[in-house]
Amino acid sequence: MLVVTAMLLCVLAGLGKVEAPVDIEASLTTCTHLVYGFAVIDGSSYKLVPLDEYQELDSGKGYYRAVTSIKKRYPGLNILLSVGGLADPVKEKYLTLVCEHCKPHLYNTLEQ
Repeated sequence: MLVVTAMLLCVLAGLGKVEAPVDIEASLTTCTHLVYGFAVIDGSSYKLVPLDEYQELDSGKGYYRAVTSIKKRYPGLNILLSVGGLADPVKEKYLTLVCEHCKPHLYNTLEQ
């Protein structure tokens, strides 16, 4: 039996236009998934790092924690971290590696 469930994907690509993650909460009542961006891949360690440490980490504005804390008020909300973006220094290499993995498994592409 095939069960189809409605899904509404909401994207928050950085917080330059809102003061804090709580400013978007009114929209979250209809979202099933929230994609927050961005993290990037460090060109030397190949580890995920925040695009803007001051905005994202607790030593600055702490938006990573603020976004994930929304889950306490919306427990059914799936929060995903978007990797990449225009400022990612290893974007092309990353996409090549991921696409090599995606194609044999019949994925069309990767959300980044």
